[in-house]
Amino acid sequence: MVDVFASFKTTDGQPCYKTYGLNSNRNDFMELKNIPQGNLVSLDLNGFGKDPSEAIDILSMHEPSQHKISNLVDAFYNKEDDLIVFCAAMGGGTGTSTVVKTLETYIEKHVNPQIDFVLNKMLEREKISQEQFNSLPLDQKNIARVRAMDTAYKLNRIKKVGIIATIPVRSDGPNTLEQVNKFTNYLWQLAKNPLKGIAFITFPDNQKFYDDWYKSKDVLKQKNYRDFANVQTAEVIHELNLGTNMGGTDVTFDPKDFRKVILEGEGCLNINRLSVNSSKITSSRDMYELLNTSFRGSLLHAPIVLQELDDEESQQLVHQKVFNVGLLSVTNDDLKDIGSSYLDEVKETISSNLYLNGSIFTGNVNLSKTAFQTVAYTFYKTLGLPERLSKGLVEELNQYREQKGSVQFKTDNIQEAAAISNDRNFDDIKEVSLNGSLGTGLSFLNPTTPTEITDEENNSKQSLGSASNDLSWLKDW
Repeated sequence: MVDVFASFKTTDGQPCYKTYGLNSNRNDFMELKNIPQGNLVSLDLNGFGKDPSEAIDILSMHEPSQHKISNLVDAFYNKEDDLIVFCAAMGGGTGTSTVVKTLETYIEKHVNPQIDFVLNKMLEREKISQEQFNSLPLDQKNIARVRAMDTAYKLNRIKKVGIIATIPVRSDGPNTLEQVNKFTNYLWQLAKNPLKGIAFITFPDNQKFYDDWYKSKDVLKQKNYRDFANVQTAEVIHELNLGTNMGGTDVTFDPKDFRKVILEGEGCLNINRLSVNSSKITSSRDMYELLNTSFRGSLLHAPIVLQELDDEESQQLVHQKVFNVGLLSVTNDDLKDIGSSYLDEVKETISSNLYLNGSIFTGNVNLSKTAFQTVAYTFYKTLGLPERLSKGLVEELNQYREQKGSVQFKTDNIQEAAAISNDRNFDDIKEVSLNGSLGTGLSFLNPTTPTEITDEENNSKQSLGSASNDLSWLKDW
């Protein structure tokens, strides 16, 4: 996927994005065509044998690999960038483990120190000693650290990151599903924590891409679903980045609004793109339906359920929190008479039906008559997840286990010739494996460790304005 991002060029032939690659095996770089060779880093560990838990332990103890990862983090960190995106295939291999270690290294080197620096300055201003701060209840210290995080980000001392973590197809089997379920859960917990500097995480689903590719493989350029998934994911993000930085006709999508949708808040980023032939759009109502339908779906994975009944008895509607929303349409000159009222109508529909914890930003890009497709883009962040990730991987794993429990297995033996004696004890031959422990770097998963900010603390955070980034309230404790 990163190689696809590396293929995007400006009009003068320069790459649109700085790109880097990290792998445990140098041979895995052979198919890459666009990432600069100097930006490819191999840990030279010859792969991890589809065991990311063991890989985490190896990386935690292998100093040369730690050194390479640390240098890579320093290489791609740039104060001029708005966002750093980590891409990984969560297929139980190298990407599953190295994205975790690289992300943890980034947080340790470029997020935590900045939070500590700003927090100490704020404490000094309020004449609160470190001893006084340490004696405060944990929830109050967390709120103070969130304020320091927000201030550090506004002062451009912290660069937020995004995570694109693709989840595997069902046919990868139960071992992969079990590992991926564990690692994606860890990344999801990190992504929801406002102290980690993670702007968003998104989970493109290779099973969805496989199904979509298989239906149309005879007419697609990509010869396998993996290439199809990489192109679809990279292209839609690139298109959004370009489309929100272009001038519109009636309504312009401000680049600052795009940054708000992508960078503010935490959670899962949902993106959709729907295209129709422009000849099928004849009215403002058609544009409304196109955008509204796009908002209810997803290009990268199954739709996220934003509203559902708590249970059949209570009939109470439960909402997922949705942060800032972006709505972008792309039309040509033939549709300029339709106007832009459909954007306001979709905005009204969404705001009246969702638990919205932010704003809805809209825009339209007008292209020349050579553009025969009308396109609707919708994107937002939410604390909800696509169903396959929230419970589907576990269900698939349980189905594998049930099937295994109902199957009888037979083992063949090689018949021995009577003239040959055998002194070997075959009872001593047993299958053993090093399971791995996820290493000390994942102690965040320990349920006894209170590291996640509660909803109540998040609500306190949301109520803070720019003038409230002081710590005078701590004096009451």
